[in-house]
Amino acid sequence: MTGGYAVILGLVGRNFAAGMSGGLAYVLDLERMFHGRCNTDMVDIEPVSAEADQVWLHDILQDFVLKTGSQLAQTLLSDWPQSLQLFHKVPQRPTHKHIPCTTASYSQAHSLYHSVLLTSTLPVPQRPTHKHTPCTTASYSQAYSD
Repeated sequence: MTGGYAVILGLVGRNFAAGMSGGLAYVLDLERMFHGRCNTDMVDIEPVSAEADQVWLHDILQDFVLKTGSQLAQTLLSDWPQSLQLFHKVPQRPTHKHIPCTTASYSQAHSLYHSVLLTSTLPVPQRPTHKHTPCTTASYSQAYSD
């Protein structure tokens, strides 16, 4: 999942949320097995405690009942305070803020890197190898050329 919202009323399989890089899930955990099935590398598991979350979830379930006649959703709504205890909020774990790449920023970083390298005894970091950089190959090569 890379964005949006999901409400899960059924069972989830093992490794739920693996690779979840965005969005928000609300998961019903009737059998109290969710913690063992959720991959928490990129997400947190929280109670649905914020009033805004509770209202949103309640409204979505009401809409779901109106559109589908779901008996499960109706049962959850009929004892809402108790039902809330059965849900988990699964948000993406906060990560560092993305800073757009420009040739100038790579040049500045490269200069700073060499200044620090000459005066530091720290190990030399490797060049970034991730594939999700907005730089072009040309700008990256230019920034790292000597």
